[in-house]
Amino acid sequence: MDNVKQLSLQVGKKAILDVLAKCYHNSSMKQMMEVLADLMKKDESLCQVFLAQCEREDNWNYLMELMLDCTDAQARLYVSGLLKFVVNRLKVIEKEKLFAEETITVTQENGKSDSITQPAALVSRFIMKMMSLLNTQVAKNWARFDNFFDLLYSFGCSSSTEETDETKAKPNYAGLEFLLSQRFVERACDFMLGKKSPLCGPGEKRYEMGSSYNGPNFTPLIRLLTKVFVDESILIKYPLNEVEKRMFLHADLLKVMLSTQSVAKQFGQCLANMCKGNEKLSMKVSKVFVKTISNSNYDTVKSYLSALKPFVRLDDELRQKRLEWVFGFSQIKSSKAYREEKYKYGLEQVDRIAEEAHTYISPLTGANNEDCLLAQLLKCKGKLDTFAINCLKEMLSLMAKEEHIARHIYFSAPPTYQIAHYSDWIRPYI
Repeated sequence: MDNVKQLSLQVGKKAILDVLAKCYHNSSMKQMMEVLADLMKKDESLCQVFLAQCEREDNWNYLMELMLDCTDAQARLYVSGLLKFVVNRLKVIEKEKLFAEETITVTQENGKSDSITQPAALVSRFIMKMMSLLNTQVAKNWARFDNFFDLLYSFGCSSSTEETDETKAKPNYAGLEFLLSQRFVERACDFMLGKKSPLCGPGEKRYEMGSSYNGPNFTPLIRLLTKVFVDESILIKYPLNEVEKRMFLHADLLKVMLSTQSVAKQFGQCLANMCKGNEKLSMKVSKVFVKTISNSNYDTVKSYLSALKPFVRLDDELRQKRLEWVFGFSQIKSSKAYREEKYKYGLEQVDRIAEEAHTYISPLTGANNEDCLLAQLLKCKGKLDTFAINCLKEMLSLMAKEEHIARHIYFSAPPTYQIAHYSDWIRPYI
């Protein structure tokens, strides 16, 4: 009976991976994958047989090519779906030796025998193979690595129970702990930073990910990192080293992670917890928020503002400073005409009541009044209305929840002498 099952597995594997995955018309691939998954479900030892066969053949190189190099999105989706089922089953089957190592003897091409140490669990070796390709094959195929990282996220955070079950099992974080034991945070941050990573050596060649029209989708990877940073018990067990902290707080990496809408609020809460009572880090994060919001569009600004909420609501001795750093504060507009010795301030330079009387700056950006949020709103009013409305929606939500934020905005000086407070222009604009 076992031989029949293994023969069926080999036939299914051959039909799916070697034939259908390379065909243009592969609509039957989904049904074949479901049949193969049902076969493995009835006999879980077949999961080990399947992955072990792929390892013996070419050390999983062909599976990686299907997930990364294959141009057929359907093929990538179904292959990664099958592998999700396999690795999550094996994560439970091999849980006792997930972190264990074994010593094996290998014969080199010259006939000599060497002893090498490798993870004892088959699924552990497979995941390490995936992580070893980050800066090479994965980065090269940045436009097609979505399913690759979905598989990695599934191993780290999903339970052994498949999504189609009626009952939801308790999440199994053994996979996440294994990833952390293999320096996952360091490797993931190094991968996303690319050439800007502090681990990128002089002369080291790395692939450029993204283009001027489209960027890489890091969402599954960022969700996985967020799982780590929001769970204090995991951070206690696997604390970040100095290199990981430096890469995690890199301005370019923060910008990428804050722009991911699905985890922006969680990540913002994580940043807020790290910044509590820390003035130097709060200044750095505030500057990142100011720059990213200033350079964002009407789509990405929602993510940035969602992440900003827990940061500015943080209750500590730096609360007012954070508001001034991010929202900015008002100052009287001044100017000096050609060949004049004295500056003109306020009313001296206003000829019409609708002319600008106050500007808004952030201490972190100097006199560049286009950066802080109060100035950005005025700049977009009547020009980029979708952007302005999105910002106003989040800002009014913050004002309704936090009195100190409402006071800061309400009592800021008005942009013109037509109104008494900064917020007076909002109601007629809306």
